[in-house]
Amino acid sequence: MGGYASGSPIINIQPIPPDPSPGTGTLQSVFSEVTNVAVNSTETILSFTATSLNYLTQIDVGGENIATYDILINGVQFARLRTYWGDFTSELKLATGLVSEGAIDGYKLNIGDTVLVNVTNFRPSPATFECRLQYTE
Repeated sequence: MGGYASGSPIINIQPIPPDPSPGTGTLQSVFSEVTNVAVNSTETILSFTATSLNYLTQIDVGGENIATYDILINGVQFARLRTYWGDFTSELKLATGLVSEGAIDGYKLNIGDTVLVNVTNFRPSPATFECRLQYTE
């Protein structure tokens, strides 16, 4: 075992590697819709699986009827959005817009993380609903 003359061992400190590079920070967008969602039923509008380190920045939802939109990350409820008379759109913003020293803003999604957006239609007629998910990679 090597060391200094004083008897202290030689310690080689290795820096902790940073998170895998999230890439260029380019904004990406995924859109999906479901049609004829039955009364009082729940359907998945959008399913997204991160294939690299991503940062979820915004989710926009909308449709033709009053509804709730459940957002799940890896099967766990993350947020709920609602639409109602007068505003059949809703959004969840996860980016503050305060980006410094090359840091990317938003909710971190690791490789393999899954985001689901489910809609429940509460009106007495079938309807169409849509969702846009935005993330940086």
